[in-house]
Amino acid sequence: MRQLVALLFMVLIVVWISAVMRRVMQKGVRRVSLLIFFLLLGWINVRLLKYQMPLGALSRYFWYAYYPFLLALPLALLLLAWAIDQPEDRMKPPAWFLFPAAAGVSLVALVFTNDLHNWVFRLDLSRPDWAFEYGYGPGYYLVMAFGVATALAALVILLIKSGHIPRKSRLLYPLAPCVLLAVYGVAFLLRVPLIWKSDVTMVYGLFALLLIETSIRAGMIPVNTKYAALFTHSPLAMRIIDSEDNIVLSSISGPLRRDDNTLLFATPIAGGRALWQEDMTALNRLHQEMEESVRKLTVANAMLAEEESIQRAVEEENARTLLLSQLEAEIAGHTARLSNMIENRESAARIVLLVCYIKRRCNLFFRDRETQSLPSDELAIYIDELTELAGYAGLQIVSASEMNTSLELRRATLLYDVFYGVVDWAISGAGSQESGDRHMLASLGCEDETILMRLQYPGDVRLFQTEEGLAGAIASAGGVMEVKNLGDAVGINLSFPNVPQGRWKGGA
Repeated sequence: MRQLVALLFMVLIVVWISAVMRRVMQKGVRRVSLLIFFLLLGWINVRLLKYQMPLGALSRYFWYAYYPFLLALPLALLLLAWAIDQPEDRMKPPAWFLFPAAAGVSLVALVFTNDLHNWVFRLDLSRPDWAFEYGYGPGYYLVMAFGVATALAALVILLIKSGHIPRKSRLLYPLAPCVLLAVYGVAFLLRVPLIWKSDVTMVYGLFALLLIETSIRAGMIPVNTKYAALFTHSPLAMRIIDSEDNIVLSSISGPLRRDDNTLLFATPIAGGRALWQEDMTALNRLHQEMEESVRKLTVANAMLAEEESIQRAVEEENARTLLLSQLEAEIAGHTARLSNMIENRESAARIVLLVCYIKRRCNLFFRDRETQSLPSDELAIYIDELTELAGYAGLQIVSASEMNTSLELRRATLLYDVFYGVVDWAISGAGSQESGDRHMLASLGCEDETILMRLQYPGDVRLFQTEEGLAGAIASAGGVMEVKNLGDAVGINLSFPNVPQGRWKGGA
């Protein structure tokens, strides 16, 4: 049965090497693969001869003869890993390969001289069952360590040289036989019954075949199975030449084209160069069409830009006209009253006060188009300006502002309107029964998160009436204007709730 299994294994080796030789075109890889084939074939034949012999010295040395093949296989794998990216003209092994080769030869010599020292196998030749009852010496573990280390070095070299493989997950394929072989070796040393009775030669040979085949499947060992068919059926004009410019493979029969509609590419490869050309006629035609489209788009964009510029100018003019119309409607009543005051020869102080008020109302109108808030400091400046002009008309105003925040612009405008209305009313003398200097107290601040402006005047402030629409604007803004009797004076309080976010210095 053992001989039949060995013969089947030999058939498997022959089939495998035939497939490899058919797939691999690289000369160095083919030679090393052929070397591995002969090593496996020689090993299995030594194993066949060994089982045909009676137990004795010759049988023992045939057993020792396993180890030249056992140590040569990992060295062949190491040579294969070195050869996969070497050019065709470099077939000689590298100088560093002499060191592991010399170590392998020394270990083979150590095995064959085992009868002298028992360092590899501990044999008691005086016993008739010495072939079944033996142990392992340090030399055996050294042989196994050398084989494992050499195989691992070959695998590492293959992994390093396979860094360009796009499907990295395939690199796990060769690791499976390595792990299984390691488990098998440990189980064999521990003499697990099922493993101990197996045929080491065929198992190791099978794992070697699996390692090489999985490396080929993973792309770690390059194969060129379909290169000839690829070049024959390729629609791209391509060619591979060697270092002496001899054509190795070509998909075209004539010379390569060289004109404005053809691009020629070349890239160096191991042992030569790869050449291919691409027809750029369609791409050049598309490029010309794109240039024509870009030219037409440039003209169209220029026309659109000019049209947009004209449209923007018209819109700016319309916006300016609309803005002036709104401003005119905003101050129409005040400008009409200014004209009447000039015609009736009112006091110059009132006229100047009204001009200042109209100017600031224009500022607030434009400010409203830019932002929705006004700093309280700026409102205080407007009020101080009216206060100073009122002094020329004999009305002394003491004003104080204790706010440091931003006011909603609409409410700030209403505060300014009421302040001007009361000041103008006081200058006109409508609420005073006495002549001479008059005085007014004005304060702007915050109490209980409410904006509050107080105006105190010794005259009868209850006679003051707001302009048409001002009371409604105050109410729509959430404000409250009330008149309070303070004994020796009457005050007007204008308040707005919900103080905008800011920082207050204190109450008024």
